[in-house]
Formats: sequence, C-alpha cells, structure tokens
Amino acid sequence: MTASVVLLLAVLLIPKINPFALAITGLLLAGILWALIAGSPSVQAAVAVGLVWLMLIGGLRVIVVRKTESDDVAELAKLTWIPRVVWFVAWLAIGVVCLWVGGRVLLGRA
Repeated sequence: MTASVVLLLAVLLIPKINPFALAITGLLLAGILWALIAGSPSVQAAVAVGLVWLMLIGGLRVIVVRKTESDDVAELAKLTWIPRVVWFVAWLAIGVVCLWVGGRVLLGRA
C-alpha cells in the first residue's frame, strides 16, 4: 500500500520536474543501488561514507543558505516567542556539531 502511494505521488510530480534532472537522478540512484547490491564490501563502504558526507555537508549548507528566512524558524518564533536569530543559531550549532562529530567518526579520530 505504501509503495503504491509513493509511486503515485512520484508520477504526479514528474510533469513538474526537468527531464534532464530526472534522468540524472535516476541514473545516480541506479548506480548507487547497483554498487550497494553488487559491489564488493569496500565499494559498499565507500558509497556509504560518501553518502554520509553528502548528508552532513548538505544539512549544514541548507541551514546557512536559508538563514532566518526559513518558514520553520518563523513558525517556531511565533509559537515560542523566542526570536528567529536564536533558532537559527541553535540550528547552526547543531549542524556544526553534527558535522564535527560525524567527520571525526568517519575519519577514525573519534
């Protein structure tokens, strides 16, 4: 049931997506899945480490790019009366700590 809902939502979103971006994303997904299924343990580990680095750096990038204009920051500021800047600094600190600790673990220095 869940898979069919996800597939239906994906089909509904396809007309709004750039066909080139969709093709590249599909090829990347196929390559990652192939490496994780058919690859040697060292290839699987390399793909997993690469994906973790991508998520750690990407998460911090999103925080820095959006700054205080994020809808989440505005909603939390409205609900809690804590200023937007405080929420931004808190998220930035969490992102930096996650990158620092995750990087140390991935580099074997933890």
